[in-house]
Amino acid sequence: MFRAHLPTLAGLFEKHVDSAPQRPAIIFDAREWSYAELDVRANRLAAHLTDRGVRPGAFVGVCTDRRSDMVLATLAALKCGAVCVPLDVSYPAERLAWMAEDAVLDLVVTRRPHDKLLPWDGTPVVRLDGDAELIAACSGERPGRQSAAQPACMMYTSGSTGRPKGVLTTQKAVIRLVVDTCYLRLTPEDRVGFGGNLSFDASVLEIWMGLLNGACLVAIDREVMISPRHLKEFVREQRLSTVFVTTSLFNEVIRNEPSAFATVPQLVIGGEAADPGSVRAAREHLPPGGRLLSGYGPTEASTFSAVYDTAALPATRTPSRSAPRSTRRGCTCWTSGWSRSPTAHPASCTSAAPVSRTATGAGPTAPPPPSCRTPSRGAGRGCTAAGTARPDGRRRPGVRRAAGHQVKIRGFRIELGEVEGGTAGAPRR
Repeated sequence: MFRAHLPTLAGLFEKHVDSAPQRPAIIFDAREWSYAELDVRANRLAAHLTDRGVRPGAFVGVCTDRRSDMVLATLAALKCGAVCVPLDVSYPAERLAWMAEDAVLDLVVTRRPHDKLLPWDGTPVVRLDGDAELIAACSGERPGRQSAAQPACMMYTSGSTGRPKGVLTTQKAVIRLVVDTCYLRLTPEDRVGFGGNLSFDASVLEIWMGLLNGACLVAIDREVMISPRHLKEFVREQRLSTVFVTTSLFNEVIRNEPSAFATVPQLVIGGEAADPGSVRAAREHLPPGGRLLSGYGPTEASTFSAVYDTAALPATRTPSRSAPRSTRRGCTCWTSGWSRSPTAHPASCTSAAPVSRTATGAGPTAPPPPSCRTPSRGAGRGCTAAGTARPDGRRRPGVRRAAGHQVKIRGFRIELGEVEGGTAGAPRR
C-alpha cells in the first residue's frame, strides 16, 4: 500500500510544469514545446487513450520513429496508469507481431506510415496523425490516474532461452537513475540530447534525465547521430550541455572528429568497454570542467548499474565499469525469470525483472510483484550490478562475450540462444 504514496514519473514531471510552465521541454524539427504545452498534449492523448479503453495496468505499445511522439506517448501512457511497450519501427513485422502477442498489448499508439507493421487483428490502434482531431478535442486536464505501483515500461531484449523476453522497469528505478544522483549534474538550464531509440534502454536515461530535472530535451535525428561531422555541428549549434552516446558510436565519432564534443560539459557513454585512446582524445577537447562518464548495466538493471568518471583514467588503463552507481550499492541483478516464493525478500529484488505476460498468466492489472521475485542462481545466468561482461583479449575487436551465453557486437546485445532457436528450424541443405 505504501507505493501509492511514492512519487511517480508523471507526478515529478508535473511539478516542473507547475514551477516553470513556459520553460522549453522538447525541441524537435525546428519546433518547441514548453513544459505546459507538452503537459496539455499528454493529458489530451491520455484522455483519448482512456476513451479507447486503456485502464490502469494496461500495456500500451508505442510504434513511431519521431522523438516527439515517443515522449508524448510515453507520458500519456503513464498518466493513464499504463505501461509503455516500445516497438521499434526498424524491426520486421513478424517480430513486432510476436512482441505484441507476448505482451498482450491493450492498444498501440502509432502513425499511418507504420500501419504495414501492425498486422495484428483485434488490437486497438490510435494514430497520432489520423486521430489528431479527436485527440485535440479531449480535455487537457490531468487524469490523475498514475500510480507508482505500475511499472514505467517493458522493453524486449534478447533471451538466453532462445526467445526475446520483456523486462519490466519500475518507476522507482527510473527516478533513482536520474534524480538527485552523485554522477549526473543537471539543472533546469541544461539542454539534453535525445537521439536514442525508444526500444533501447538508454532512452530511459535520455528522456527522464531531462524531464525530471526541468531541463530541455533536444531531439537528434538518426542521420545526424551516425555522421560525426553533422553530429559535431549539431551539438555546437544546439548548445547541448549533456549528451549520451553508445560507446561504439563514441569510438567511431572520436576517431573521425576528435573535437566532436568539445562544447559539451557532460558527456555520457555506455554499453560496452570504451577504447582508452578515444577517451583520452575526447577528454583533450572537453571544455574546462567538462566530464566524460562511462556507464554500464544490463536492461534488467535499468540502464546503468555502474558509472566511472574517466577523469581518473590512468595512462594505460581501459575505462572501468566496476564502480557501483551510488543509488544502487551492492544491488544484484539477475537475467533469469522470477518465481513466486514465500521466502523471497524485498531487499534481494531487482528494480526490473524479465517477464512474459502470457507465460506467467499475469493480466494487464497484475504485473509480477517485486516482493515475489526470487533471483535464480543458475549457472552462468546471473550478473552483478557492475556487470560481468568483460573484454576478452583473445577475441576480435568489437566483439564482447558476457555472462548468460551472450555476445555484444559493436554494442548490440545478442543472445546465442535466440540465434540457435532461430536456426534450429531452418531447412538443412
